[in-house]
Amino acid sequence: MDILRKLTPLEAVFNFYTQATQSLIFPTTFLIDSAIDLFFHHEKITESIRNWKKSHPLLCCSLKNISDEFFFVKNTDNTLDNVFFLKPTDSDAQNWLKIHRNELLHQFQIEKDPLWRLFIVELDKNQPNEAYRYSFTINLHHSISDASNNFALIVELLYIIENNLKNEPKELDQQRILCSSLELNFPNDPRFGRIHPDISLEQFIESEKGPLLPEYFQSGQRYKFKSGSNGKFTSLEGQDYATYEDLEQKIDASNSGFVIKQISDLAVKKLFEKCRAKNLKLNSIFEVVSSMAFKKVSEKFCGKSCPSGTNKYEVSINMRPFLAIPNNVMGCWISFFEGELNLDFDEMEENFWSQSFWSLCEQKCKALHDNLKKKEFMSHEVAEMAAILLHLLKNGQRFKNYVYNYAISNMGDKSNQELGTMFKIKEYYPSLSYNVDNEFGLLATCSIQLKSFWTFSYNRKLFCDEAAKLFLDSIEEYIFKASA
Repeated sequence: MDILRKLTPLEAVFNFYTQATQSLIFPTTFLIDSAIDLFFHHEKITESIRNWKKSHPLLCCSLKNISDEFFFVKNTDNTLDNVFFLKPTDSDAQNWLKIHRNELLHQFQIEKDPLWRLFIVELDKNQPNEAYRYSFTINLHHSISDASNNFALIVELLYIIENNLKNEPKELDQQRILCSSLELNFPNDPRFGRIHPDISLEQFIESEKGPLLPEYFQSGQRYKFKSGSNGKFTSLEGQDYATYEDLEQKIDASNSGFVIKQISDLAVKKLFEKCRAKNLKLNSIFEVVSSMAFKKVSEKFCGKSCPSGTNKYEVSINMRPFLAIPNNVMGCWISFFEGELNLDFDEMEENFWSQSFWSLCEQKCKALHDNLKKKEFMSHEVAEMAAILLHLLKNGQRFKNYVYNYAISNMGDKSNQELGTMFKIKEYYPSLSYNVDNEFGLLATCSIQLKSFWTFSYNRKLFCDEAAKLFLDSIEEYIFKASA
């Protein structure tokens, strides 16, 4: 057994939740236009996936529990049994959602499985002369990945596939090999924290914050994910993978919800232009519109903005740019800081959208700049807090009091510039499963060529499907108003 390295505290926390509560499972789907029939060339695609896997140490790992601590160990399985080429038996353009939602429920057998799965699903072409369309759903164990690098990983895979199909396979350059080595060995890695023997763990147990009061959001409708079709997914060899009914029954019975929203190109373009004119970070706009949307959902389901009158949320930060490493370096290189917005405002007042809204955005933009400037999210103290949290979790502490209403992750504008001529990524949908008692979910957004894609992953025990849909619908409404 080749032991590669110990998990960082945050990686270990994510692994704890994955194993103990079936939470923080992390599938991401890309909808891709292809100039060629990938399934006709599936042998070369498989060869490309194998080469891509070899270029990343963390794609070649399993986890091993040694004396109650988890380590990455080398996985010697070279079969690619975790890669699936699937064909649906009907032409529903949303078939990929069945696979995606089902992957939110997947449990890795961590001491024997590789820590990832890939599904390439053939989607229907609207017209015979249109590009081939596929969904790539990659499910990466959260200890080896985060939202920031999923896009870079798939771009890299498509690059390798294109070179292979053109019979121009290229050796990995030394820079890429060097970067990949950082997945397991980063000098002075700031993600490792240390618990000092004299520290009092009790001071970190939150006891004064108000309860989450999930009953506020449980009164709405819980949808049935039923397509009405008797179809199924089959492999290239014609073997059944799963029927739609089987997948839909599992999804209906689960507590991990997932909704998506694409927002008008024109509204997004106008919003981008306003942000540039006002010198505001787009992230600050999203913090405000999501807080407003959460206020609207709260008022519908509980009759008031929030139990505290303040929306508290986490903002995720990609650490890679601050460490001068590219996004295709795998691993969990994220940190967080707390955001909050007082909801004591009236969007119906006369000058709200021309003045008050932008004042709120300026406040959030300043707070964002201050946090980025201080870089506290990269400190050893933050990593130490993760180590303390892990210690508390291992010793039975559970956090049922309100902490954050949701986490927000803005992955920014994603271009197709790194790709060649064969493939175009058209849509991008990350998600994160939730099954614990103190988390509503993850709100994630990105844009591709002025198309804005939003997802909300949520705990269905705490947040009903109707409320989740209203959350994204309200975000869309407020983006339209802000861009007008």
